[in-house]
Amino acid sequence: MKIELKEEDQAVSLLNPWFMWSEDDKKPKRKSTPSSNRIRGNFACEQCGRSYIRKDSLQRHLTYECGKEPQFQCPFCPQKCKRKAHRIRHITRAHKDKIGILEENNPDLKLIRSEQALK
Repeated sequence: MKIELKEEDQAVSLLNPWFMWSEDDKKPKRKSTPSSNRIRGNFACEQCGRSYIRKDSLQRHLTYECGKEPQFQCPFCPQKCKRKAHRIRHITRAHKDKIGILEENNPDLKLIRSEQALK
């Protein structure tokens, strides 16, 4: 069975090739792309060979992780993290009772408190 598209429907189809029209409801439906057809890991680290889907992920890897010692020290224990977000997560999980001890002007404290408010 063939569906006749109105002129405005055809314009939408031409503008966005990821949409197709269904016979049942005559509304656009997003075409799915099998995951095997998606190109993954286009951005590879030349130093260690790790690959990333996005360029900014590779840039973060090069800036904070690849061949570098963890630089974000927990203020309460010897734990060090390669990412600030991981240190904040560590503090909120391991040192919930000590969060108030941090200095008020410490930007990490504001992040920790705002994360707790979201929960």
